[in-house]
Amino acid sequence: MSTLTWLITGASSGQGAELALAALKAGHRVVATARQVRKAQELLPEIESLGGVWLALDVTSADAQDIAEQAVLRHGVDILVNNAGYGLRGVLEDLRTPFQNAVDKPECVMSEAYKGTMADLTAQRITAGHGRQAGDPKKAAQAIVEVVTGTGRGSGLEEVQRLPLGRDAVQRAYVKIRSLTEDVERTKEVAEWAVFDESYDGYPPLE
Repeated sequence: MSTLTWLITGASSGQGAELALAALKAGHRVVATARQVRKAQELLPEIESLGGVWLALDVTSADAQDIAEQAVLRHGVDILVNNAGYGLRGVLEDLRTPFQNAVDKPECVMSEAYKGTMADLTAQRITAGHGRQAGDPKKAAQAIVEVVTGTGRGSGLEEVQRLPLGRDAVQRAYVKIRSLTEDVERTKEVAEWAVFDESYDGYPPLE
C-alpha cells in the first residue's frame, strides 16, 4: 500500500479527529486543520506524535483558499476530506439573526405555538438521542481509510462513489432507493414523452 497524504478539515474533534488518527495509524501522512491550532495541539497531542502536522484554517475566512493551496504545494495532497460541515435542525420561525442573538432578552427555547407539534417532538427526539447514537466514530474512520485505500474490509471498494456508514444509514439508503425507483417507474411514460419529437441531447447514452 502506498503512503498517501490526507488533508482533513475540522480535525480538532469528533469524526475529523478520529479520521486523522486512523489515517496516521495506517501509515499515511496527515495535514489536520483547525481554527485554533494551539487548542487542538493540547487536546490531541497524538496527531503530532504520530507524524501529523496542524494547519490553521477557518473554512469561512476569505484567505482559506490561499492557505489550502499553499498546503497542497508544500505537502502534496492525495486525499481531501471536507469534514467541517455542521447540521442544525429546528423550526424556521425559531431562526435568530445576529442582532436578535446579541440582544439580551428572556425567551423560550422553542416558540410556545410549536410546543407539542411534530416539529417539537422531532426536536426532542433528536436531542434525546445525542450521545447515544449507534454509529462508532472510530470504526467509521477506519472504514473510510480502508475503503479509500482498498485495504482490509475495503478491499476492492476503491471505486465506490458512496459509503453509507452504520445500519441506520444503510436502512435509510434502501428506503430512499425504493422510493426513487417507484417514482421513476410510475412517471417513466410521461417523463419520456416530454421531449422534442426529434432530438438528441448530445451526450452518449448512460451505461
